[in-house]
Amino acid sequence: MSRELINAELKGFDGPIASDGTRALHDILDVFHASGSILEKVCSQIGGYLKQSRPITGDYEWFWAQHFALTSGEMAVLIPWFLDHERKDGSHADRAVAVYFSGNAKTSEIEAILQKLVAGLKKLMTENPAAQAKPAVGGTCAGNEEKNEEKKVTVKPFFSQLYVDEELERLSGAYQIWQCDGEQRLSTLGWAEVECFAAKLLVLVRASVGRKISLAGVKKSELEYMAEDAVVGTYGEWCLDDMIRDGFLRERTVEGEAVIFPTEKLLKNQKIPKF
Repeated sequence: MSRELINAELKGFDGPIASDGTRALHDILDVFHASGSILEKVCSQIGGYLKQSRPITGDYEWFWAQHFALTSGEMAVLIPWFLDHERKDGSHADRAVAVYFSGNAKTSEIEAILQKLVAGLKKLMTENPAAQAKPAVGGTCAGNEEKNEEKKVTVKPFFSQLYVDEELERLSGAYQIWQCDGEQRLSTLGWAEVECFAAKLLVLVRASVGRKISLAGVKKSELEYMAEDAVVGTYGEWCLDDMIRDGFLRERTVEGEAVIFPTEKLLKNQKIPKF
């Protein structure tokens, strides 16, 4: 992945430009997993905030862009996807954060907005340390050594319960479940964030049944938190209902709990092969 600034045209804007502000923003996004809803929340507290969009430059669809009105013109802060968790070249990002502008934009005004955005994210990061990116297991900081001392370990489940019914047993026997690798695939789900959510979901909802790995259902209330974090704004609250309506998920009540199960239609959508 990269910190390279890609010179691509954004219709209606000049740029891209890089600055101390864009580099500072890139640095914090590399360690703080800010979803679209978080970015929108922080930016909405900055004067001149206009909207959030998902632009395309060249053949690249950005994670999000944040638009701000300037004294004379407009600026758009384009934020790339940060999905390389191995940081192969020192960054999670596909490319560098970029700023585009229109009108007679002043550099000082652009930098001031970038500084406020960085400050807002830093404040959230200190309030939510769990959202910071974690180093690879076994990695240590240069010059430091891991102390070989016994530490307390608390075992906690990701989901409180996993549910397997006959339909999931059938699907798990018919499809190569280990091919659910969390990689985002181009599909017909619409928003890129929903596609990413679906890919991650198929990795997480698994159970060990005998000596086999099976897909599993989880409580809808718990899955809603995951959806709200993964999918931007208020849509995250009801994207599950859309996926149920469209047949990608199904819902049934188990012991008084609403439980969500993945469906064969979702496996086909995510191009999971059969045996």
